[in-house]
Amino acid sequence: MDSYQFVPLGETGFRCTVVSTEKGVSRHIELAVDDVTTDAEPRLTGDEEFIANDALRENLLNYGVNEHGARKTEDDEQRKAFAKASERNAKVALQLAEFMHYGSYRARRGWCSCCFVETTHREVDGPFSPSVYLCSGCGAATTPCFAANCRYMARRHHFSVGLAAFCSEHRHEIRSFERANERYADLDAIDDLRTFDAPNLALATKAVLYAGVGAAVLGPAVFFMAPAIGGALGASGLIGPALSGAAASSHGLAVLGGGSLAAGGFGMAGGTAVVTASGAALGGSLSAVAATAYLEDDDSFAIEKLRDGVGSPVLVASGFLTQKRDGWHDWERIVTVRYADNPVYRVHWGAKELAAFAVLAGGMGGKVAASVGLRAFAMQAWKKGANLIPPLGAALIAYEVATNPWLLARNRTKQTAAVLADLLARVESAPFILIGHSLGARMMLATAEILATKPGPALVEDVHLLGAAVGVGGDWKDLDSSVRGTVFNYHSTRDEVLGRIYRTAELGKRAVGQVGFGTSFQNIVDVDVSESVAKHSAYHDFVELRARR
Repeated sequence: MDSYQFVPLGETGFRCTVVSTEKGVSRHIELAVDDVTTDAEPRLTGDEEFIANDALRENLLNYGVNEHGARKTEDDEQRKAFAKASERNAKVALQLAEFMHYGSYRARRGWCSCCFVETTHREVDGPFSPSVYLCSGCGAATTPCFAANCRYMARRHHFSVGLAAFCSEHRHEIRSFERANERYADLDAIDDLRTFDAPNLALATKAVLYAGVGAAVLGPAVFFMAPAIGGALGASGLIGPALSGAAASSHGLAVLGGGSLAAGGFGMAGGTAVVTASGAALGGSLSAVAATAYLEDDDSFAIEKLRDGVGSPVLVASGFLTQKRDGWHDWERIVTVRYADNPVYRVHWGAKELAAFAVLAGGMGGKVAASVGLRAFAMQAWKKGANLIPPLGAALIAYEVATNPWLLARNRTKQTAAVLADLLARVESAPFILIGHSLGARMMLATAEILATKPGPALVEDVHLLGAAVGVGGDWKDLDSSVRGTVFNYHSTRDEVLGRIYRTAELGKRAVGQVGFGTSFQNIVDVDVSESVAKHSAYHDFVELRARR
């Protein structure tokens, strides 16, 4: 009899088992974790073929993590989310075991829509429609793409009996399998980021797929991300320290395709996690999937060349008070004085979110008491987020208050940073100089931190942050190591936008753009410009960018 089981081990551990029986022969896999708060490896016993399958192993781990979370949380909504994800993971693991029990009889080569690698796929010798293959790379269930003459493999969901399945190219989850790892000589060589090698044939099936758990995420990505993330993304920090080592050691990011939601199927929020979880993902196929999801969601994203030049490319990004202007706008003086000969590019991003927050900020008029709704949201976020794992709680809150302008703008900075970091990691003309103002500074800071996770020489020369909408008290180790030179933080105590609006939105937390980082990291330098900068929009006119020490 096919079955799955979860057994708690004390307060912090668990054991989960999957058993598959075919023609009187039973095979099983058992995974045990003694303490989810440590980096210890999970113990695996049972059928060797089952243990060797990455997708089966990851789903079993996710089953355990989500079931553990469902039993530990005191929040009813989170319990339901974890329980649903737990059941989904268990069923996927059980079906993978069933597929393997049937054995295979023939193979074909093709790009996998789960791990985004060209691999051998072995067809399962069983009565399945559509046919089932198992990827020799990630172990996930696949099936030939239904598109005419397509040689690639689609994800084969456990519920998709009789449904048309299309590969990631024909679902427009990735622009091109073969070009997913491409690199560029310089920023000018980046082609149109919104062109695809194949037509989108999945549009007609989306309404059907949405009804099935584990399908490509079509609703708010933050909601689906939270319960599905489980152990496979533990290393990203999205579920706190729990299982960080165990999840990271379980063959990493590539197996996400066989996990609770297939890579590329969980939208931009999950895609950001993929990019930021490991520097090895930067410039690769998984981050290309995240970038595709982001570009579909933010049609304002673009990299505009402002000037030719020689030397390290300079990239600038504006915040919510200056996001609408094209060309140089107010960047020309401050950039040219410091970098007269360098090529300069402007990153356009998050137009909808930045504009919405600008309206909110303008309505607040610099008065803390004027934003009752924002304060109420912040208190709600704090209370709910503190119940279990703050980042996970925050993801659910994002779904509940998805129209909150501050939250949307803040989330957009991290998403943009993940995509920008991926693009810069593909360009040969590093290092880069990153300059940002307000939320643009927050985005550039996040970009530098993500690039710091990529092995090899630092890809950033210097960072200049103007009135950065970033909270004090963070762990700035990655930021410090991200640069070959210096991170300059220009802050002003007279910046009322950061002193009032930002502080209200962040429950009283002060911004580094107002009071400085106050850190001992040698590569991070605070520059007090309070005497010359009297308001949030004055940095461009009165600040002189520093040279590295």
